[in-house]
Amino acid sequence: MLVNAGDARGPAVYQVKSRYSNSVVIDDGGAGLQTYPYSQGYWYGNPGVTLPHFDATSADYTYMQGNYAAAYNWPGHSPNPASELVRDVFYVRGSSGNGGGDYIVVYDRATTAQPQFTKQLQWNFTATPTVSGDAWAVTVGSSKLFGQTYSDAAITTTARTVTVEGAAIQELTTNNAAPAASVRYVTAMQVAPSAAVVMDASTHVESSDGKLEGVQIGSYVVLFGRNGAVAGGVGNYSVNAPSGQTLTHYLSDLAPGVTYTLAGADQSTATANPQGVLSFTSAGTGAVRIVALTPQ
Repeated sequence: MLVNAGDARGPAVYQVKSRYSNSVVIDDGGAGLQTYPYSQGYWYGNPGVTLPHFDATSADYTYMQGNYAAAYNWPGHSPNPASELVRDVFYVRGSSGNGGGDYIVVYDRATTAQPQFTKQLQWNFTATPTVSGDAWAVTVGSSKLFGQTYSDAAITTTARTVTVEGAAIQELTTNNAAPAASVRYVTAMQVAPSAAVVMDASTHVESSDGKLEGVQIGSYVVLFGRNGAVAGGVGNYSVNAPSGQTLTHYLSDLAPGVTYTLAGADQSTATANPQGVLSFTSAGTGAVRIVALTPQ
């Protein structure tokens, strides 16, 4: 249901593809640090665009992290307008309580050389989305895709029709309402049958020390390192689930192979896998439950 708008009418030139590719786009507003407005180049440098994490070993989820700040680097022009541009995607299979669909949680970290430079989150569709605040939904055939974006900063989400290579595309954009050097966008998505009326409940979750950020959606908690790799322990975070419901927690950006002592979980310890993902469960009580972890 999300479309690569740049290829809607066949292969497009790279500056169009990167401008309409369901990512966070950067624009320097004409400061002379980019060749093409809102678009990436192909001179990535070394090490260039990288995939720091990819975890497809579990039957329950797939996780990846991509660092594409180098795509905005323009040799001979300094600084790079995108000093940080990282996307994490956590896909939980068959997780939805609303018709048996899937959850996808996307975490975007963006920092620019100047606070006024654009850091715009984009999603593209051929169908017209309905938007309510920072939540949206789009229906195609017998399927529906729900989305909800959270951020600590004030944000605005709008939809419009754009023409890309002669094709009419529905573009959904989220922007920070006031200039800021850095932004964090957490987008929870749910795939469901077209008859589904509402998205499963989701809540923005952050640890008390600011090290982890993400969402609780349905019976899952998915958190990411707010500033990348998480060192040491993690301050507590709060979850709430009905009595009898089991919450599954997925925490990424932790130290690979390290065992953590857990508080507020169904087990006393858990070990992060080689990609830095820690998973465990906690029982719902119908009240707020505090979870914390400390490396052994």
